[in-house]
Amino acid sequence: MEIWSTPLTAAVYREIGDELGIASSLTSLGLLATVLGEPKRAADFPSDALARFRALGERRGAAVTLANVGRLAREEGDLEEAVRYQEEALSLNRQLGFKRGVAIELDRLADIMISQGDLRRARSLYIESLPLWREINDPVD
Repeated sequence: MEIWSTPLTAAVYREIGDELGIASSLTSLGLLATVLGEPKRAADFPSDALARFRALGERRGAAVTLANVGRLAREEGDLEEAVRYQEEALSLNRQLGFKRGVAIELDRLADIMISQGDLRRARSLYIESLPLWREINDPVD
């Protein structure tokens, strides 16, 4: 059976009317499609998830969804769109005080800046993220 024919978790959440569960499932399905190399399918899920998270005022879920869409845009070579989504995810993570999310988005933006040849901005973003990685005690990142 094809994985996309029955997204069971989302269907269960729809059946019980759990909007947060639906949005979370759609985000997961979008990420799964990205990982499986199906960008067309990956693009189908996040906009619905993002609208649901925003309607619920669920900024953390919106930040994760935006980050995933930015990742997809980068993989498709649309660096301007990737920057837009990563910056919005960064902003939400800052508002939430989620240091790991801030550090991740700073690093992703720096990677994009390198791809665009803006090494000064990339350096600045990495310099900003490093103390956050140290603060959350993540020596690998």
